[in-house]
Amino acid sequence: MTRFRLAVLAALLAPTAAAAGPISWSYTSSGASEAGYGFDPAALAFTTDEGEVQQIYPANGAYAPWFVSPIPVEGPTLWTHVTLWDTAAAEAYTFRIPVVFSDNEPAPEGEWDTHVPRIGSITPFDVKLGTHKYHVEPGPWLTLNVSVTTTPEPATLLMGAVGLAGVAIPRRRG
Repeated sequence: MTRFRLAVLAALLAPTAAAAGPISWSYTSSGASEAGYGFDPAALAFTTDEGEVQQIYPANGAYAPWFVSPIPVEGPTLWTHVTLWDTAAAEAYTFRIPVVFSDNEPAPEGEWDTHVPRIGSITPFDVKLGTHKYHVEPGPWLTLNVSVTTTPEPATLLMGAVGLAGVAIPRRRG
C-alpha cells in the first residue's frame, strides 16, 4: 500500500516538476517621437530561469535636440506601448510607460545643453500569462526590470491537495 501512495504522490507532482526550467518570452516597444525628441522601437527575445531579473530597454536609441542654455528643466514626456509575449502560452499583455526628458544637470549659460531621457514614474505590477507570472518594476535610468515565475494552475493545486489527502488519510478496512 505504501508503494501505491508514493506512486500516486509522484504522479501528482510530476506535472509541476516537468514545468520547471527556462522560460521563453519576449518584449516589444513601439517607440515615439515629437518635436525632435524620441526613441526607436525595440524588440528582444529572452530565455530566463525562473525568478531571474531581466532588464529591458523600452526607450532604445533615445535622442533629443541640442539648445543653447539656459533651457527649461522639464522637456516633453513621450509614451510608449510595451508588450510582453509569453512564448509557451502564446499570450501577450500591453501597457504604456512614460519616457520623461529633463535637464537634471544644466549647462552654464550660453553653452550647448540637451534634455536627458529616463523612464517616468510607474507603479510595479504583476501580470499572469499562461502559467507564468511577470513582475514589472522600474529599473535604472532607461530600463524596466522584469522577472518571471511559474504559477501552478488551480486544477493542478486541487489534484495535489486531493492526492496528499488520499496519502495522509489511512483507509479503513471493513
